[in-house]
Amino acid sequence: MINTGFPRFFPKYLRNSDNKAINALRQYETRDFYNARDTAAEVLNEYRTLLIGAKVLYARQDVIRSGFTSYNSSDFNRADEAAQKAVIEYEAGKIEAAINYAEEALLRYNILLIN
Repeated sequence: MINTGFPRFFPKYLRNSDNKAINALRQYETRDFYNARDTAAEVLNEYRTLLIGAKVLYARQDVIRSGFTSYNSSDFNRADEAAQKAVIEYEAGKIEAAINYAEEALLRYNILLIN
């Protein structure tokens, strides 16, 4: 995730997830096991979502680095639109929708890379 530049572009997302992880640890340490389990599961889901976001960012950078944006700019723009929608949904707390849009963006960027 670090090599993608994701922490530089989206530090707030990582910081929020890290704070929740710390909260889960504190809950565990105070023997609040059920809440610790639930918080940890929520954080794990967020980290998985952020990992997909980092993959999207890396694929996008790879497309740009390779110069493939000029070959099919309409597909690149559609990938960017899906990535933006993923960010909007994530910020709205709609994690599943964010994942769906992020996966669409990742697929579109990867298609540009292999064509």
